[in-house]
Amino acid sequence: MESTEDDVAGAAAATQSPPRQREFTFAALPHELQAARMRIAAALAQDLAAVGAAELLSELTLALDEALNNALEHGAASVARVAAESPSAIRVLLETTPRLWRATVRDPGHGFDLLAVPPPDALAATGGFGIALLRSIVSRLSSRRLPDGHELLLERVLISPPRAPVP
Repeated sequence: MESTEDDVAGAAAATQSPPRQREFTFAALPHELQAARMRIAAALAQDLAAVGAAELLSELTLALDEALNNALEHGAASVARVAAESPSAIRVLLETTPRLWRATVRDPGHGFDLLAVPPPDALAATGGFGIALLRSIVSRLSSRRLPDGHELLLERVLISPPRAPVP
């Protein structure tokens, strides 16, 4: 099938459409996490289907679940031990375009250095399997400290930008 100028222009416009954005905030408690997971998974399924990437739902749900587990277990839990009067919050931002999926998970924890996590073959005694899993699923993984906590960024390239036909 031959591409036309209209096909290329339409594909380019689709990859530059505004992102579908979702935000979820929930208390850092196990039962709250379970309820939030269901809401997030439903939104993720809708957003991926809308951009033609529904086949990635299982992988991206797995990555997001791991990031949420880490936020609850390592981030919010460490703060909750210090400030036991009320549970802290975990915030999830999802952005989906036809070209890119991005999830940002913020928690009030102190964070960690991604570069300090050993490679998968050295993880048996030290943990870090979740980070190895995330690295195997996403295109980009980054971590940074914030004034009030920690942020983990996950990105997955969905499709490459369209190229103009060769004349």
